[in-house]
Amino acid sequence: MTRSFMTLVTAATILAASCSKDDNKLQHYELSKENSFATWKGYLRTGYFNEGTIAIEGPAISLENGVVTGGSFTMPLSSLKNLNLPDEQKPVLITHLQSSDFFNMVLYPSLQFSIREVATYSSNDSGAVAGANYQVAGDLTMLGVTQPVHFPARIAVKEKELEIDAEVIIDRTKWGMNYAAADTLSDEHYIKPEVSINLHVRGIKAK
Repeated sequence: MTRSFMTLVTAATILAASCSKDDNKLQHYELSKENSFATWKGYLRTGYFNEGTIAIEGPAISLENGVVTGGSFTMPLSSLKNLNLPDEQKPVLITHLQSSDFFNMVLYPSLQFSIREVATYSSNDSGAVAGANYQVAGDLTMLGVTQPVHFPARIAVKEKELEIDAEVIIDRTKWGMNYAAADTLSDEHYIKPEVSINLHVRGIKAK
């Protein structure tokens, strides 16, 4: 009876240790609304550009053994801001960007990005953010269309904090955003298809 009891105790201890070990492997970092955002920049063919910010919201980024393995976040279009225009012109630009000419916020209130794969990165690509150490592959959904996106990123994992920084360039016409993208337009009216997006993602380890 005693030997059987001890066997059960030992088995339970091993199982508990195993479960605890597995739980420690998978971790979730909830995104900080206060510290997560993206900056954006769009150009005319003349070289003139407008720039601004958009918020980044959760739910979370997943890590296994200290390495990002998945997760997703959204960028609500209601949070679009312009940084370079005079104050009286900023609402005009933002309203136009939120209209059906561009993001069509009424039908598609946010952009979504989901991480599919993260791999080690060691290249010296001139377009990469400084200190990039991982290549991120994922799916960006915009205007109801999902397209693959990949980019180098600098990912830093601390005990209770996660930092992801990246410079991403997307071709907006791949998502059907074709306003002012016709080559026949004059330089001062032609908006380049490429949009520059700098991601600044911060997460706090979930309890």
